[in-house]
Amino acid sequence: MTAVSWIVVAICLVLVLAWYLSYSAARLDRLHAKVEGALSALDAHVVRRAEASLELVNSGAIDPASGFLIAAAASQSLERVNEHTFESDLLEGQHFAGRESVESELTEALLAALPPDERRAARPLLDALRARARSPLPDLASRLTDG
Repeated sequence: MTAVSWIVVAICLVLVLAWYLSYSAARLDRLHAKVEGALSALDAHVVRRAEASLELVNSGAIDPASGFLIAAAASQSLERVNEHTFESDLLEGQHFAGRESVESELTEALLAALPPDERRAARPLLDALRARARSPLPDLASRLTDG
């Protein structure tokens, strides 16, 4: 092979490598956008769920002691969603470690604080909150009322 053919082969390899890197970067960017959107939706759902729990407490439909447990768990979940760990945070406060435990604690507080008869009594309030927020609360409503 001559020097010209080696140069042509090298240029072709560089072009193929550049195309592959560009394609991989575009796929990674799309994946990042999907993950960011999913995490934002999850954060919004957690906030709506905690706010609905606080509305349930403030409605007076449950006793004060149970309300205190639910309010504490809901407040903790709201604080966890809004937490900023560092001042110069490149992730803009999006730290996801421990999210599952906070959501589980809120669910456990709701299930522990509301006996089955109160879960059925709270159903109309949950339906009204779901309609007002225009967001589905399927897990919360079904777990509270199916008891």
